[in-house]
Amino acid sequence: MDTATTLFAVAGWAAAGVTWLRSDRIRNVLRQYAGNAVARRAPGKPGSSKGRLTTSTVFFTDMKSFTEASEKLGPEKTALLLKMVLGPALDSIRKSGGTVDKIVGDAVMYRHCDALSGLQMLENVHEVIDKSTKKAAQYIGCPRPIFTTGVHYGDIYICYLGAKGGLVDYTILGDTVNTASRVQGLTSKYGFPALISGDTFRAAGMPDNWKLLDIVQVKNRKSPVDLYVCPSDMAAWAAFEEARLPYAKGNFSKAAEMFENLGLTMWADRARLLEKNPPASWSTVWAWTIKN
Repeated sequence: MDTATTLFAVAGWAAAGVTWLRSDRIRNVLRQYAGNAVARRAPGKPGSSKGRLTTSTVFFTDMKSFTEASEKLGPEKTALLLKMVLGPALDSIRKSGGTVDKIVGDAVMYRHCDALSGLQMLENVHEVIDKSTKKAAQYIGCPRPIFTTGVHYGDIYICYLGAKGGLVDYTILGDTVNTASRVQGLTSKYGFPALISGDTFRAAGMPDNWKLLDIVQVKNRKSPVDLYVCPSDMAAWAAFEEARLPYAKGNFSKAAEMFENLGLTMWADRARLLEKNPPASWSTVWAWTIKN
């Protein structure tokens, strides 16, 4: 039985009212499949309304164009693809000291208590995914899938959710979780495999290999989020930063020209839109609630 199936089974057994499945039994199963961190820190009883507040680095890893891919492959090949990719990724998370909280189809939500170690875990996971997707695509005979990750650091609330006599699920909640999901959703806009928030960057000690990409207003969140990436081509990154200087100063015409010369169409289109509709007060914060 794989990790996802087992965790859902645990929830189902608890919901069914199996009296012998005490909290220590639940922890034993969680320890075996999800790691010691989940077992040690899980709230005591599935029926309890009490949870635990803590601080963590939360990661969302998701497959791009999953609906389209699953439609072409069919359910059996889709399941095989995910098993071949996510299985090794989950092992990498656990070996890196991370905690897997939820698996929903092609998406995995996980966390690490330390931001800097979490970024090393992220690198390990993406290295594993890179190898696994190549192998899976060759074996199944399909285009190589792309997985991207969004990361945010902050407070989370760990608890059980559900109704008496129904499904009970172990989960984490809070703005940190929602923001990590929003950040992951923006990876397709920028074309990077991973984006981390500024809170993650600062909690990790501001590592030199992560660079400021953008400052954005994400949907349904009041506070802006500064986004950081780990560029692989530093020459290309230096050219981007040079083009971003007139953009930050509000010289949108110059910025559009420089972005266009670099082939950065999304940035060039944004600069032209801002030139056409200049903001009253330019703070460099881009609202992704506006279509670009």
